Amino acid sequence: MEKTSINTNVKDTPDIQRALETIRTELDLIKEKINNVPKDNEDETQGEIGSIRIIKNNENESLLEIKSEDGWKKPMIGETPVILKKVSTNNKMLKKKFIDEIETEDTDTDNDIAKKTIFDEKADKFVMARPDYTSGWVNLTDQDTTGTHPLETVPLFGIYQFSINAGATIQSGTMGSQAGEHSFLEFTSTTWKIIGTDYYGFWGNGSGDYDKINYTGWTGGDSGEDTTNATIQIRVLLWK
Repeated sequence: MEKTSINTNVKDTPDIQRALETIRTELDLIKEKINNVPKDNEDETQGEIGSIRIIKNNENESLLEIKSEDGWKKPMIGETPVILKKVSTNNKMLKKKFIDEIETEDTDTDNDIAKKTIFDEKADKFVMARPDYTSGWVNLTDQDTTGTHPLETVPLFGIYQFSINAGATIQSGTMGSQAGEHSFLEFTSTTWKIIGTDYYGFWGNGSGDYDKINYTGWTGGDSGEDTTNATIQIRVLLWK
């Protein structure tokens, strides 16, 4: 690194003036590197090596650029540039959160931070990517239960779940049985459908037995069957 030399053996006013001029020149160079605002007609080779500038992309996001020997470069994570975000708090030590805490905050603030989070900092582990679409708990209908989604593409993966209490207890639907009763999830770029035959699946009752599920509720099943109808709801989760 090139160092600046300033005469500290000051004997008179001209010596002081020269020293101050040297300091001002160096400060101006630093300001130029830090406050480098790109011009529309600026050549990529212009600017001092080590200069830093902030630019705006087409989405009005702030991006950092650093001048290297090969021109201006952007810090990247994979193929994604680093985007500068507005500081929302003066607290330098940000509070670690569980992924479910982030999901709750997203619901309250209509945000999607959880969908972009794959590491639970508070639990110190990676987590499954949040679904791109959740139907919420919907009532089963006779034969087929249908819905629409906004993904505008055929999802890569999807699951469906059963609940009798809006998610306090959840079981995943089974795809078949020895008797052949089954249901499966079908989706297009805009719709999803739970295709049922006589039954949608089976609900394990915790004792090794099961109850068949149709759109009205329990219909009986194995030994120890529960023939009392229940309000059965289903939830569809899709990933693209």
